[in-house]
This record gives sequence, structure tokens and C-alpha cells, in this order.
Amino acid sequence: MRIVHLRFAAAILALWLLPVPAWSAEPTKAEPDASRKVQANGESHLVKNLKAGKTQTVVTYGTSLTSGGAWVRQLDAALKARWPGQATVVNSGAGGMWSTWGVENLDARVIEKKPDT
Repeated sequence: MRIVHLRFAAAILALWLLPVPAWSAEPTKAEPDASRKVQANGESHLVKNLKAGKTQTVVTYGTSLTSGGAWVRQLDAALKARWPGQATVVNSGAGGMWSTWGVENLDARVIEKKPDT
């Protein structure tokens, strides 16, 4: 039980302390897309928006590590504890899938849910 508590605490600390990197699959440009930037203070747009009182939808997408992984429930619990009623976490993972499935189902399982993150 102690391990679960430590992992939950680690997830909460990560949300508060760690900036979300601005990764992109696109070639590097002189000025990256503004939607992918981390704020000057190191906050992600998700945290900035939650602090501003904006509701946010977070969609997780992946295979069994996402669909059945404790990390999604921990993320949901951490967001609800810190910003009650502002964040919705949607788990769109599916176990036993592969990258082709991921590409083919991206629209239906992620894009159509209109995620903020």
C-alpha cells in the first residue's frame, strides 16, 4: 500500500513542479507553433488554463499501459484534487493494439473528443 501512496504522491508532484516539454514531430522551425510552447515560468498550457479557471479535457491514448494503467487514474485523481470540477480525463487506450491501430483510430478515439491536452 505504501508504494501506491508514493506513486500517487509522485504523480501529484509531477503535475505541480515539472513543465511539459514542447515536443513536435515537425521539423524544427525558427519560431515553434505557439500552442506547443511551455510558458516562460515553466508551466504547461494545461496548468495555466486550470489556474485561470478554464475547464480542460485531457485524453490519454495508448495501449495496455494506458487502458489499464494506474497512471491514468492517478492523473485523474490528482487533477480533481487540485482543480475540482475543472478537468476531465478520458482514457482512450486499448490493450493489445499496435501503431497502425493507433493511427487508424486517432480521429475517433482522440480528436472527436476535442481534447485540450
